[in-house]
Amino acid sequence: MEHRPNHRADIDGLRGLAVLLVMAAAFSSRWLTGAALGIDIFFVISGYLVTSIVLGGLEQRTFSPREFYGARLRRVLPALIVVLAAVLILGWFLLFAGEYRELGKQVAAASLFLSNFVLWRGYAAFEDSAPATILLHLWSLAVGAQFVLAWPLLLMLAWRRKTAGAALIGIALVASLAASLYFGRQSPAAGYYSPLLRAWEPLAGALLAWLQYRGWRWHASSTRTASALGLCLVLSAVFFGRVSPGGASVWTMLVVAGTFLILSAPAETWVNHRLLGHWALALVGAVSFPLFLWHWPFLAFARIAESGPPSLTARLGILLIAAALAVVTTVFVERPLRRSTPIGIKALSFAGVTLAVGAFGFALYLASGLPGTGYRDTARQDFVGLFEEHDTPATVCEFPNVAPACVLRDPARRHAVMLWGDTHAQQLYDGLQRNLPANWQILRLTSLDCYPSAAERGRGVDERCAAFNAMALDTITNAKPDVVIMAQDRWQFIRIFEANAARLKALGVRRTLFAGPTPHWSTPLPTVIARNLWPTPPRRTMVGVDRQILSLADVLRTHFATSDSMAYVDIMDLFCNRAGCLTYLGDDPRAGLTSGDNSHLTPRASDYLARQLLARMVVGSVGE
Repeated sequence: MEHRPNHRADIDGLRGLAVLLVMAAAFSSRWLTGAALGIDIFFVISGYLVTSIVLGGLEQRTFSPREFYGARLRRVLPALIVVLAAVLILGWFLLFAGEYRELGKQVAAASLFLSNFVLWRGYAAFEDSAPATILLHLWSLAVGAQFVLAWPLLLMLAWRRKTAGAALIGIALVASLAASLYFGRQSPAAGYYSPLLRAWEPLAGALLAWLQYRGWRWHASSTRTASALGLCLVLSAVFFGRVSPGGASVWTMLVVAGTFLILSAPAETWVNHRLLGHWALALVGAVSFPLFLWHWPFLAFARIAESGPPSLTARLGILLIAAALAVVTTVFVERPLRRSTPIGIKALSFAGVTLAVGAFGFALYLASGLPGTGYRDTARQDFVGLFEEHDTPATVCEFPNVAPACVLRDPARRHAVMLWGDTHAQQLYDGLQRNLPANWQILRLTSLDCYPSAAERGRGVDERCAAFNAMALDTITNAKPDVVIMAQDRWQFIRIFEANAARLKALGVRRTLFAGPTPHWSTPLPTVIARNLWPTPPRRTMVGVDRQILSLADVLRTHFATSDSMAYVDIMDLFCNRAGCLTYLGDDPRAGLTSGDNSHLTPRASDYLARQLLARMVVGSVGE
């Protein structure tokens, strides 16, 4: 029989607080900037409870891996099956074939608790690719499941060395935290999704459980201080912290430390009993798992349907629907099936159904999203299909496999301009090639996901990107281009522009042009048109336009100080005005679409940009 620690209402309340924070982050709370850190509270609670259960079972010699894992499957799988099935049904009605195909892949990954690895490869945590974000929240469920799978087995080994157990857990915690701090900076995606770099968080809860098992407790006079301080640490991170790509941060450590302190205090402590143990918060905690599962897909579908952030009314409606479904799922799905016996048969049955749902999702992926069915009527799907494979093409000038012609100066050409940046630099090539005078050479050095930086070598956050930027500086030193154009997807800052321009001026560059952001769309522009502007798209629209990128462009336009050594290429001003952003050029939306995805210019739009603005700025930089 599985050992269960005494029920604590304050832990239910802490779960309730965590899920409310996660939902606040999903609904874009302006006041709780660190609300997404609520997921870290869940990790610590999970490590604490799992370790308490395993240690209690080992102590009483009743621990059974079969019963333990069976109970975990019965706890998680029924609600997960319902949510995955519902998402597949909704997707059939609401998504285009390419989107439905991507959703099928996400469902297949979720059924195997591998969402974090699939998202790690695509790095979607901080992007708005609609189909990839419908089940984005399940990355944390996958990380938690991977910990629960491995940790009890390791704990059984540590059990044989009772006196060294705390030291072993502490060493593992410090190693994971150190790896998160180091490798998370080198690879932000790994820092966010890797179960090894996240392990220190549940291990903090595991360490507390082991210490308490060995008899450690706060002195009676310290319990109130511990729980109150813990709550203050959590709330300070929630109100003042931020979640960003990469590994552990000060804010994450504050939340983990705060949760550790709260859990370490007895349930009778005032903060735990009166605040976290309040019946309302404990009630939310009782339905926290299905509430977590339900809220995000509905929000994602609303974003897709409206091609942008849903209205306040829609968000409130989503909140009520998610809460109602969470209660229904808990009462009619979770609790009856969790109490059912025998454990083994039920657990295997749930696992089989989950795998069947995942197999169906994978079949959708292989079947390209079932074109011609559901929402995918022929005309709209054909239009979207023209651009579904759109991507900025790989070039011979993409780091690290760079052809010599990309970086070596041609002495037969009088002038040279160098494109330096990510795919948003590469997209400028088509237009410049068509519109620059014949005596201009175009040098290129681009990378799929590295931003250009003229900072000192070795200071790059990512070693690969640091090497990319070092190669660009070597190219500038040796080829001596007259003009350098630096371009990137987003995160442009005036102070970085100025530092880059000063460094390049010292290397002999006459003028550095900083390309501003292009119009960004909440979903690919062809999908916005097919879903929201069909069948006659307007020349300009604000539907689906990313307003944050518009605001960024306004700030850059207002504060950029043009000089002899640097100038700002205002791409947004060329494509957008008060009436909206250009959707197509010429007379045919199919041939003249300005973007085939969320943000990259098509060759037609690149030619328009160079002809109207960029080529003139390049040539004018050398006084011609």
